[in-house]
Amino acid sequence: MAGAFAIGIVGEFVFATRAVIPWVGGAGAGIVLFVFVQWWDRTRIVTLAPLGRIVAIVLILGCAGGACHARYQTPSPYALKPAAEASTEATTLQGEVADAPERTGDATRFVLKADTLYGAQDTAAVDGRARVTLRASPWAEDVGPFPDVRQGDIVRLHGILRLPPELRNPGGFDYRAYLARRGICCTMYVGEPERVNVQRNRRGTLESLLVGAREYIRLQINRYVPSADAQG
Repeated sequence: MAGAFAIGIVGEFVFATRAVIPWVGGAGAGIVLFVFVQWWDRTRIVTLAPLGRIVAIVLILGCAGGACHARYQTPSPYALKPAAEASTEATTLQGEVADAPERTGDATRFVLKADTLYGAQDTAAVDGRARVTLRASPWAEDVGPFPDVRQGDIVRLHGILRLPPELRNPGGFDYRAYLARRGICCTMYVGEPERVNVQRNRRGTLESLLVGAREYIRLQINRYVPSADAQG
């Protein structure tokens, strides 16, 4: 049965229809075939009903696999990527910090699971992940620290939303493909602390304990393991 489902996924991958309806129609045909075979089995003494049932079940599961993969490949109507393509100015984006922020001497980086895009005229629901960098411009003066951001926080950011750079030279690093494999479509750069607003958090009790433990471990590492910045 799992093999039939996998065959449907492979079929959608090969033909790349990205259409759910044909697969749903095929699954419906399989259901009709199964019902017909059941009726046929009751009206005949010698039949091929067992074989027919197997064919119907394989058809249903195969089409279900194809439909699932087609649905997965279909772009969301609320996708964040088109907004990044059209963005020419600083953008306000809100969402949830999806992973543990990476902190270095001059920057904080994390993945934002975006849900709301604030435009000049209106507000739109969006769906997508952006790789966010909080870092002051090297030419800025008297810039204070950025707010402490943790996993599970709901934050509102105002910064530059862009598509990641593509591969430019043969054999070079394709940053866009690298992020795409991790489900990330865009990058966002925020250069001023006042552009970061921590709204609230969605952490449960267990996640809060894990985040607290992670912060304590990071503090101890920074305290007892000298970094390159501290040595310099």
